[in-house]
Amino acid sequence: DVYGYKMSCMRNPILEEASVEVVPNQYVVSNSVNVLDLNINTCTVADTEFSSSFELKITKDCDLTGILGYFDTFFDLPTPVMFSTGPQVKPTHWKQTVFFLPEKLPVKASQTLSCKMVCKRMKTDARALKVSLTLDEKTYRYTVD
Repeated sequence: DVYGYKMSCMRNPILEEASVEVVPNQYVVSNSVNVLDLNINTCTVADTEFSSSFELKITKDCDLTGILGYFDTFFDLPTPVMFSTGPQVKPTHWKQTVFFLPEKLPVKASQTLSCKMVCKRMKTDARALKVSLTLDEKTYRYTVD
């Protein structure tokens, strides 16, 4: 309750929108996987619509509350340069994208989650995305804007 008003009706719409925030690495409970590789010199807008299947290997017993997204950038220069927006490095202004789950998912160390991410651009907003995230055959839908 906020000032006596029940806010539970806002829960589902809030969870359907990915959240951009800094997540400390101590809360990461799986390996990292690459869901998309883009060559910034040759990619097109169409390349940002993709489907990617992957596995997450859980590293400790806990309740999984979300999936974390971030990007790494590599510059092929005479002296190569890279930076990450991941939770394992000093935070940047890009932070990370969190896809919160509507309910906690109990997981165990050494468990493998079979996952799939489908990303499509919104027709009504060129900068927004529709993301479908499947974890062990249960699908969740999000907007990213």
